[in-house]
Amino acid sequence: SSKWEKDYTQEWRTDTVAMIIRHGGYSADESHTYVSVKHFFDPLARSSGRHELTDHYALHGWTSYEAVPATDWAVKRQDNPYSLINAMKNYKKALEIPYDASLEPISANGNYRDMSADPSSLEEMRSMYAGKAMRGLGEVMHLVADMVQPAHVRNDAHPFYEMTEQAITMSVSERLVKSGRLDGLSVPDMGLTVDDLMFGLSAWTNRNFYSEDTLHDEVLGVTPKNWETPYPNPKMSDMTKKIHEGHITYFKNFGGKEIPMVRRIIGIFKDTYTIPREFAVKQGEVLIPLAVSACARTMD
Repeated sequence: SSKWEKDYTQEWRTDTVAMIIRHGGYSADESHTYVSVKHFFDPLARSSGRHELTDHYALHGWTSYEAVPATDWAVKRQDNPYSLINAMKNYKKALEIPYDASLEPISANGNYRDMSADPSSLEEMRSMYAGKAMRGLGEVMHLVADMVQPAHVRNDAHPFYEMTEQAITMSVSERLVKSGRLDGLSVPDMGLTVDDLMFGLSAWTNRNFYSEDTLHDEVLGVTPKNWETPYPNPKMSDMTKKIHEGHITYFKNFGGKEIPMVRRIIGIFKDTYTIPREFAVKQGEVLIPLAVSACARTMD
C-alpha cells in the first residue's frame, strides 16, 4: 500500500494459521499513515489529558485521519475490522456454521481494510471467517507489542526516524526473543483483559525507558527534543553514571544486568544526550522478551 493514502490492495489466499497471524503482525501497519496514528498510547495522558498521539500530528497525517488510543483501536473499535472484538465475532461465526447451513456472502464492515467474499462452500466460509479472526489476533498482538516500544507510550511521533525501530532489525529480534526475561514483571498480574495488559505494559515502559525525543531530566537541565510536556520518569540523575566507550553513560539495572540508557556527549557550549544504536539493542534485551511474553498472554 502507499505510505500516505488509502491505496490498499488485498486478496484472499490459503495459508496456515501461524502465517495468517504473522501476516496480521505486518498488516497492522498498513496502510501506514492511516493506522500509524492509532498505535500510540500515553498512560499518563500528559498532552491535555489525551492518551492518543498529539506530537507532530500533521506529519503523521493526523489532520486527515483520526488519532485513536492504541488500546481502543486494538480492543473495541468497531470500525477496525481486525480489533479484538471483531476477531472474536469472526471466530464465533466460523465455529457456529452448521453442516446444513446455506452459503452466504461474507460482508465487509465498511472500512477499506476489511474484506468481503463469496465463499464456494461451507468449509471455505468457515475458513474465511477463521482467517479474518486469526489476522485480527495478529494485529492485536502487534498493538500489544507496541506498548513496550518507548516512543509509542511517550507521545513521540517519530515520523522520520526512531532508533529502537532502526536498531532492532529482524536478525537482531530473532536473537533477542531467545533471551531470558529481565523486566521482573508478572505479566498475568497485569489484569484479565487485553486492555488491562496494554495499560500495564505502557505504564511500565513509560516509567522505565526514554525515547530519543523525550529525553528529560530537570536536575541535568535536559528538555525533550519534541517540546512536548516532559514525563516524570525515568531520571538520568538517578541512574548509575560511568565512563563507557569514552563517554559519560547512564546505566539502569534490570534483573541484575546493567543496561546503558543514555549517552552524554560533552560539547563546547552545551552537552547533548542521545540513545545510540548499540544502546537501543541492549535495551531490546529487556523489551523484546517482555513483548513476546505479553503476546503469548494475549493469545491465552
